[in-house]
Amino acid sequence: MSYASNISLVAALIGGLVGLAVGAVPYVFSSLGLYRILQNRGIPNPWMAWVPVANYYAQGAVADDINLRTRGKTTHLRHWLLFLGLGTVGGLAFFMIFYFGFLFSVLEENAPSSYGLLGGFLIAYLLLLACSVAYTVFYGISLYRLYLDYCPQNAVLYTVLSLVISLVAPFLIFSIRNNRPLSLCWQPQAGPYGMPPQYAPYYQNGGQPPYGQPPYGQPPEPGPSVPPQGPGPQDPPFGR
Repeated sequence: MSYASNISLVAALIGGLVGLAVGAVPYVFSSLGLYRILQNRGIPNPWMAWVPVANYYAQGAVADDINLRTRGKTTHLRHWLLFLGLGTVGGLAFFMIFYFGFLFSVLEENAPSSYGLLGGFLIAYLLLLACSVAYTVFYGISLYRLYLDYCPQNAVLYTVLSLVISLVAPFLIFSIRNNRPLSLCWQPQAGPYGMPPQYAPYYQNGGQPPYGQPPYGQPPEPGPSVPPQGPGPQDPPFGR
């Protein structure tokens, strides 16, 4: 092996190690932050934060827990993120297989094989694109619910930054891991000052319950008086 070949091999190894480190650092920060959040919320199996693809389910589970506590709604973001994450990984794998197969068939000048592989390549690309777009939508929703619960004043800004610059999200999740979430600041069996739990999110955000629905324990505002119905003293008895 020549000296130039040795230099190229060493450079390739160094580049691979640098790339691995660059990719591992955000993953470690994201896993640490998500693991801590899962522990604090009492969600089962917090170790999922460290497992690729399973961490999609873990992040969706956090968002589902927040929705249940603050909005009283049962959502399935964890299932959607897991399903679309698997679809994205599978679509990427098929895309790479058909891509390299198409390149080899072109180099070998095998036209019939090239046409078949090109069709598979296009189908894999469309599958990858559809799953990626859908995953990004549900991922953004889960991130917004997470940021809104742990840092409501910066929820929109953090969500936009996480979607536009994907490397930012792991560090933001890590930075809020020990914040006290709004959804754990009130008891689910009763809202503040004796209100039902469905009214609590309105007061937490500085608002009021829905229009026309007074807080629990307070009588409704008096309306206009209605005169009693029935025959008056001057009215003859009914039927006469």
